[in-house]
Amino acid sequence: MNSQQSSRRSRVWRKTLLYLGCFAVVGFLAAVGWAAYDWATKHTAQAYLRVAARERHLVFPAVGDTAASEFEIFKNTQVQLLKSPFVLTAALREPEVRKLKVDERHYDPVGWLADQIRADFPGKAEIMEVRLTSKDPKEAATLVNAVVNAYLTEVVNAVRKERENHLNQLENLYSKKEIDVRQQRAVLKKLAEEFGASDPKALSIRQQLALEQYAQAQREFYKLRFDFRQTQRELKVREATPEALKDLKISEADLDNAARSDPVTTQVLFPMLAHLKQQLLEVQVTGAKPSESAEYAARLQRGVQDIEQQLAQRREELREKLREEKAAAVKAEIQRLQAQLAVTGEMEQEAAKEVEKKKVEAEKVISSSIELEMERTRLEQLDQMLRDIAKERDQLKVEINAAPRVNLIQPAEVPRGKE
Repeated sequence: MNSQQSSRRSRVWRKTLLYLGCFAVVGFLAAVGWAAYDWATKHTAQAYLRVAARERHLVFPAVGDTAASEFEIFKNTQVQLLKSPFVLTAALREPEVRKLKVDERHYDPVGWLADQIRADFPGKAEIMEVRLTSKDPKEAATLVNAVVNAYLTEVVNAVRKERENHLNQLENLYSKKEIDVRQQRAVLKKLAEEFGASDPKALSIRQQLALEQYAQAQREFYKLRFDFRQTQRELKVREATPEALKDLKISEADLDNAARSDPVTTQVLFPMLAHLKQQLLEVQVTGAKPSESAEYAARLQRGVQDIEQQLAQRREELREKLREEKAAAVKAEIQRLQAQLAVTGEMEQEAAKEVEKKKVEAEKVISSSIELEMERTRLEQLDQMLRDIAKERDQLKVEINAAPRVNLIQPAEVPRGKE
């Protein structure tokens, strides 16, 4: 009995396992069939864009060629920008895409679209292929075109808008700098009129002349100061001389010179002395009576002695006179030096004022020259800046109309066949 039950159970298990195996095979075949059917019913839509290897210019080409590595970076950047959230979000906002109700069918429509959209460069050429595969061929074409249009609007056309904004900024900057240049020219003109030298050469000559006048005034001042101090020293020496004159000894040679120029001595005393000596000599030679000769000779001798005494007295008078004359000469020299010192002192003070005046004038001219040169340099810098702005503005006015680097060659069409 037990063996019969065991045999029945074994048969039941075998049948059960057979049924389960059949169901598994059928399910697997059904899944494969459904996958094959689902794959066979998907459609791929493609759009093509031209991505130029170099920036396009109308008149002013960029200097140098774009390296291959730079172009690869540019292509990769464009792919990432096309699949960026802000481009895909803009694509999902298009009316035709809203009709597809992607946001209702997918929890994260932007993430889903980022996974579905594909962009690459077949053959590493300048052609970017944008594609999407879907069961619905119209949906595939609509999504591809929406993404491409959003990419062109948000990225490619934004470059032109950026250039237009840059051009407006340049126009505004040019207007402001033009006003600055006019104002700077007015400032420079006013300064030139104030300084009386619109020509830089004329101002340079004025500066050189002012410096020379200042140097000449300094030289005159220092000369007067030297003369003043020299006069002070001479006056000090002369003022000490009168005390020394009291004990001044007059040499015999000076006395002889004074006597030779003294009328009393030369015209009176010397002739009388000579006459008496001549008479005395004649008496001694003629040999008159001894009594008479001795008495007459004695008188003549007394006359000679008297005249000699008068000459000695006259020499002392002349000695004193020489002392007085020298003292008077020293006093006169002192008075002259005092007067000269006073005049030189006044001239020194006037010269000092003139030096200060010329110094102020020279500093003013130098300061004016520096200020004028600084303002002229600033005007040149503003002019150069204005020319640079005008050059960039004019080039941008031309190049803003150049074809963009990325262009749509072919939009996506609704695929007719099945992938």
